[in-house]
Amino acid sequence: MHNDANRYMGVGVGLLLGDVHCAPFEGGLLERVLWWLIGRSKGKQRYTDDSQMAFDLGNHLLKAGRIDQQNLAIDFASSYKWSRGYGPSTVAVLKQIKKGKDWQRAATHRYKDGSFGNGAAMRIPILSVFLHKRARIAEIMTWAKQSAEVTHPNPKAIDGATAIAICINNALDNVPPKANVESIINTMQTPAMLANIKVVAEWLS
Repeated sequence: MHNDANRYMGVGVGLLLGDVHCAPFEGGLLERVLWWLIGRSKGKQRYTDDSQMAFDLGNHLLKAGRIDQQNLAIDFASSYKWSRGYGPSTVAVLKQIKKGKDWQRAATHRYKDGSFGNGAAMRIPILSVFLHKRARIAEIMTWAKQSAEVTHPNPKAIDGATAIAICINNALDNVPPKANVESIINTMQTPAMLANIKVVAEWLS
């Protein structure tokens, strides 16, 4: 169990470090300048919305023991602070939820099919840790979809979250990289994401 605990901690630390160190390079020129101005606190680099929503998801899972989409939406909205660098589509969703709008309507407020940004995939490693050794791939897919739909209901975003969730779960089980990626191929629901995963598999070959 000690080894598993270290692996789980590694997933969280890896997510946080990736977020903190890559944030200055995310977005366009305006976003980068803004983060240069607000991205440090007391001389230390700050984490962004991606880590905040991962914290929110983890706390939600510990509290509810499952994905309760309406309450998860409220949890996300309650933690929202513009200074974390939330993407514009997520800001629009969370502001609508704060106003009392149902999460399903809020998630498609700005885009008819929902955002296909990477926010749902960025927070999903926490779900993989929570479900490790407790769920099969089909259940991980269902939970990943439920988590993604709250802010990113677009099928491509759901596929992205699903791919990362399965990848992390496989990695925790020491599945080799090539076999790991190949196991994800059959779980993709959109042609675009299927093509991308196949490219990754080819590179690993």
